[in-house]
Amino acid sequence: MTALVQAQEPPQQQRELARLQAQGLLVQAQQPS
Repeated sequence: MTALVQAQEPPQQQRELARLQAQGLLVQAQQPS
């Protein structure tokens, strides 16, 4: 049953990674290297 639950709900890691990537892009846009 746990497998079904995991399949239904996306892992939080992906959400956190996506959020970090978005923040990184924003930081890069604000501060050009």
